[in-house]
Amino acid sequence: MSAKPDDLDAIRTIVQTLEPFDQNERSRIIRWASEKLGMPVSNQSNPPPSGIDSLKSDPNPQISSSGSNKDIKTFLAEKAPKSDNQLAAAVAYYYRFEATEGKRKSSITKDDLNDACRQGGIKRLSDLIKL
Repeated sequence: MSAKPDDLDAIRTIVQTLEPFDQNERSRIIRWASEKLGMPVSNQSNPPPSGIDSLKSDPNPQISSSGSNKDIKTFLAEKAPKSDNQLAAAVAYYYRFEATEGKRKSSITKDDLNDACRQGGIKRLSDLIKL
């Protein structure tokens, strides 16, 4: 018989794991973990909603509209992807969360990857079918 999971143990583990990271990195890690777990992503700078409307779940949660004001070249230079898959993930993340509001996309194409490589000064991917 397994013991019931302890919430406080989970919190201690999360806090200990995130302590070495700065505030922006912690926010990004928590956002990614929330997305991985299928939890709604919220803008943490806003207080949680109150009243009856807060009981309804939003089928289309809004992603922070702040953007990072970084271009794709700067973003890819910071992330320094070491494989084609990491590059694709970084480009997808950039266009989903970091790009300016008018350039955001919920998915990317091989043309987006090629364009990101061109703009970032990265050797173009040779086999986009595997991605």
